[in-house]
Amino acid sequence: MVTARHVHHGWELARWIAAAVLLVLVILGFASRMGGAAEAADEGQPAGYQPAPQVLQPRLEAPQPVRADLAARVWALLDLQQRGEAEQALAGWRVTRLPPGTDHWRFIALAQAHLTLAQLDDAQRALDAARHLEPGHAVIHYFQGLVCLAQSEVADEWNDGLSPLRLRLASHAPARVVPNTRDMFRYVALLELELGLQRVGAIRLDELLVAPGPSRVPLPTAAHLLLAIRADQLQPIAHELLGQLHLEHGWCDSAERHLDQAAANGVPVSGYRHLGDAYEARGRHLDAARAYGKAIREGEGRALPTQRLLQSLHQELIGS
Repeated sequence: MVTARHVHHGWELARWIAAAVLLVLVILGFASRMGGAAEAADEGQPAGYQPAPQVLQPRLEAPQPVRADLAARVWALLDLQQRGEAEQALAGWRVTRLPPGTDHWRFIALAQAHLTLAQLDDAQRALDAARHLEPGHAVIHYFQGLVCLAQSEVADEWNDGLSPLRLRLASHAPARVVPNTRDMFRYVALLELELGLQRVGAIRLDELLVAPGPSRVPLPTAAHLLLAIRADQLQPIAHELLGQLHLEHGWCDSAERHLDQAAANGVPVSGYRHLGDAYEARGRHLDAARAYGKAIREGEGRALPTQRLLQSLHQELIGS
């Protein structure tokens, strides 16, 4: 009796242990299936889905930045340059490219901005680049003349003759480099300004700086750029400068013609009094009196030009 009861309890214990083990296995299996489903759901794919290789799944690239409207950008740069904000204009022109055939205008604008900041070497490099793209352009000659005049203001004057070299090494012949002098710069400026005047008729004021396209703003032209870089009065300013340069060489008649051209176009002229002095020094008293009269008209003073005008007339009457 005792033995049977113990056997019965042993079987009951074994059954309970087996049931517990089975229950644990079922619970573990269910949890495993739920975990796999959760991972698949996180990836947005059904359970058991094997993704295709990455090469077959093109990714959406980040959108490229839309290029700003070129015409609007050029207008903004012209506005900066016209207001004299040369440094900001330089920064903008450096990262801007105009279409082929008009990019020389960009280098001209760069040269004018550098010239405004007295960066003469940079201005010269910009003009060299513009000349490479459009050789013989009148505006390039004009600004080359302005750069040479600015360079003459900081250049030294040197003797025309070079003394003989006192020392020469046996194995090396030193290069003899003659620096540009003030007079050299001013003579080159004279030539460049005259070339600019000769070719000014070839400037196409209606030339578009930006190629026609789906732009929503009016397209800027060469005339707009010339206005922004203060070269819209290129002709009379060149005449006034040439009048001064011709007078430095003693070419009184051509100097007067250039000064007259500048004055006729409304450019302030301040060379007539010196022209009168040059005529007077040559004994041309009536020409001197005429030049002094023009000096009074142009506002180069009244008392001194009037006094010299009367003196010239007096000298002419005495001489006659």
